[in-house]
Amino acid sequence: MAKTLKLPKNEIAIAMYYEKTELSSEDINTLFGGISYNTIAKLKRKVKPVMIERKIRTWQAQNVNTKIAFEVWGLDVVEMEKNHNKLKKLGLVSV
Repeated sequence: MAKTLKLPKNEIAIAMYYEKTELSSEDINTLFGGISYNTIAKLKRKVKPVMIERKIRTWQAQNVNTKIAFEVWGLDVVEMEKNHNKLKKLGLVSV
């Protein structure tokens, strides 16, 4: 049985999307809340072919492009922002 990833918190994902052009293993671990190195490697392996296809390079070979990673992993930042703003209006988050 495959283990499912925990969805990232909106504020963490939004901040990473806009602040980082590349994601390191540590960033991916933070984003998904403490996952194994094996899972991080699997996530990166899904992103690398798309980066190669689009001729996107990174500063650090072991990193992945943030925008492509979010796209490949199905993380919709626009939707996350809407949800986060809604939660702020309801007073359920302070940031």
